[in-house]
Amino acid sequence: MKKLVTILLVAALLIPHFAVAETPEVAEPDTVTRAEFARIVVHMLRRADDVTEARSFADVPQDHWVSGYIAMAVELDIVRGGGDGYFRPDDAITFVESVVMLMRALNYQRMATAQGGFPIGYMIAAVTAGITNDVGAVDIDSPLTRNIAWRMVNSALNAPIMQYVVWGETIEYRIGANPQRPTLLDTVWYGYDIYFDGENFVFPRAIAEVAGTITRAEMARIVVYLRNMGDSGRWYTAHFSDVPRSHWADRYIGVATRAYSIMQTRGVTHQGVVSGNDDHQFRPNDFLLIEDAIAILMQTLGYSPMVRAATDGQPPLSYLDVAELAGLTEGLEFTVGESVTPELLYELVNRALDIPVMQGRYWHVGYHVMDGTGDTELATPRTEFWHNAPVYFDGENFIIPQN
Repeated sequence: MKKLVTILLVAALLIPHFAVAETPEVAEPDTVTRAEFARIVVHMLRRADDVTEARSFADVPQDHWVSGYIAMAVELDIVRGGGDGYFRPDDAITFVESVVMLMRALNYQRMATAQGGFPIGYMIAAVTAGITNDVGAVDIDSPLTRNIAWRMVNSALNAPIMQYVVWGETIEYRIGANPQRPTLLDTVWYGYDIYFDGENFVFPRAIAEVAGTITRAEMARIVVYLRNMGDSGRWYTAHFSDVPRSHWADRYIGVATRAYSIMQTRGVTHQGVVSGNDDHQFRPNDFLLIEDAIAILMQTLGYSPMVRAATDGQPPLSYLDVAELAGLTEGLEFTVGESVTPELLYELVNRALDIPVMQGRYWHVGYHVMDGTGDTELATPRTEFWHNAPVYFDGENFIIPQN
């Protein structure tokens, strides 16, 4: 009885905002169809690559443009149809139907069932997750407009995923995990700051394959592989608030910043915050500036002790100065303050493979290694980390040609 009263009280609070309207007809141009929303949710979960043509309902033939998306949504228990074997793909999806699909995508269906099921239980779950906070007053059975779809899907990307813990006959609901509250952006989108533009999921900035530039996360991966440590198993976590453990570059950032103290100092000057900011964020998707790329490579080569502020009798030395002295940037033309391009980074990284490694507390430029004949030479990343392999950087990976 107490549970019923609770549900009725919550329902009373929701009714002014989510009232019942007439059943919609076929979707108008400003509304979203059931087929379209199934596609949106499958893309939101990043499962579009797994879609294949399949027939799940009598009115969705295998050659229908959305048959694969609907079949995937059925497989993921996001849609179940109307119980009569029909999906009605061209009908306007209602507001409450879209809420149900989003809450199932976020794993709230058990909580929704416990709160009364369809429709009120799902509306309570939506309020709990925060996906309806930005939609204003709307009838729950009214056709879903594109504007409201845009708002709710972006909220769903940032909503905590529901987790359950079962203790005998007791089910404990956990929205996210302590101390983090994982979201779809953290998990299936690997920390990328994507958003839904009303039709597609868009990478807004700093994704190399989209923007033709290099991100800070990508640079962390490159310098770890420059030291031939990509597959060594010596992994660290990043420990930045904007780099969850689910982020694809978490381990690379962790190795670079914690194991080797790379990406610890800003580019041109002798001090700064390339490793993060005052708010303890790494900004993994930000564009990498040219001077920062050069500084990171010089740190990887061990030249940080040479960088200094001006002192009595000594001029200042920046990472750009040190890079020129070491030969990394000799003859290259670039503009400080601009984003590094893949073409420039290709040249810099391949040069870095053959720059002597700085070693020791007395700033010795390189140290001597035996070449197998009794002679010695200065150690470089190629000789020290890659064991004299004919490795080169192709702009994305380090390649050893196969003869």
